[in-house]
This record gives sequence, C-alpha cells and structure tokens, in this order.
Amino acid sequence: MSTAEVAASLGISSQTVLNQKARALKLLRYRLSEKGFLVMLFLFKICFSK
Repeated sequence: MSTAEVAASLGISSQTVLNQKARALKLLRYRLSEKGFLVMLFLFKICFSK
C-alpha cells in the first residue's frame, strides 16, 4: 500500500504515516544493529520499494 492509501484507510494524514514509518525504521535499525548491517538494508529496501 502507498502512504496515501494507508492514510486514507486509517483516516489520518499522510505526514502521520510517514512519521510513524520513520519511527519504526529507527527502532528496527537500533534493534538490528547487533544482527548486522545487511539485514537492516534488506528491511529498508522492502519498506521503501514500490
């Protein structure tokens, strides 16, 4: 789903969706830092691929 689709389905602004996505990625990076850089890159690519 696109950011706009998520925002519309939840009844929130697109900026809120982007902010929450950024917070989630920050948390993932922190939690996965011990697991390795490649895992983080893989998840980042999945989250932002169209």
